[in-house]
Amino acid sequence: MRAFIAVDVPEEIRAVLASAADMLKFDGIRLVPEKNLHITMLFLGDIGESNIDGIKEIISKADTEGFEVSLDNLGVFTPRMPKVIFAKVQDKSRSLLRTYNFLKAGLEGMGLILEDRQYIPHVTLGRLTETQSLGYSGIEESLSQIAVSQSFRCTSISLKSSSLSQAGPIYTDLYSLKL
Repeated sequence: MRAFIAVDVPEEIRAVLASAADMLKFDGIRLVPEKNLHITMLFLGDIGESNIDGIKEIISKADTEGFEVSLDNLGVFTPRMPKVIFAKVQDKSRSLLRTYNFLKAGLEGMGLILEDRQYIPHVTLGRLTETQSLGYSGIEESLSQIAVSQSFRCTSISLKSSSLSQAGPIYTDLYSLKL
């Protein structure tokens, strides 16, 4: 099964983000449904059922009492060929980063092979399916017109499965640690 670990975003913040995403008025964007908005910590890819208990155990040992983050502005991944539009997550206490590092080390200790790239906390708002008509500068200009400034306390970390369907991914919580 496809799985990932995420920080759940409160309902009222998801509503604000969904409203911001609705302002992205250009062709070739597939918006993430409001109910699916989250901060991805680690994408695990396809994992076997036999790994789930070990992953739950590692998450349960995360030493955190919750932490504050803020969302500030929108950005795009891969500027040369934009593919993902996201809300930037600011982690001033660095608690999110410490939790990420703890989880990553534990999962790698289990033998899971994870992506080896810099962790950039974000909430994906949409994926671009075509960018030729707008171009990167047009996307950047559109994003600069949308203000997102929200703060919230992260109160849970979840292991989620992701099933792909024609209507988009369906996320199911497999385990959730309340912080």
